[in-house]
Amino acid sequence: MKTPNGIILDLRYLVSFSYLSDAELAPLIRALMQYGATGEDAAEMLPERVKPWYYLIQKEIQDDFDAYEEKCRINSENGKKGGRPRKDSSLQILR
Repeated sequence: MKTPNGIILDLRYLVSFSYLSDAELAPLIRALMQYGATGEDAAEMLPERVKPWYYLIQKEIQDDFDAYEEKCRINSENGKKGGRPRKDSSLQILR
């Protein structure tokens, strides 16, 4: 199945990220991007203090990926039905 091209970091994390130092935030962002790209859990490379943020956001990323996969499945099923019928050009009103 096709995977999305990226992950979403919600702006509501901005306040809680302000409690992290740059040295803590950079590995967190890298680990989340690694998870988004490969699906591999990268929490082992994170400091213990940062892991709660990782697992919280990882769950949301996985939920987004699951929703994307479901949307692709539904679109595929709808596409197999042939799409929207063409308009009858003989019924168009002249302007």
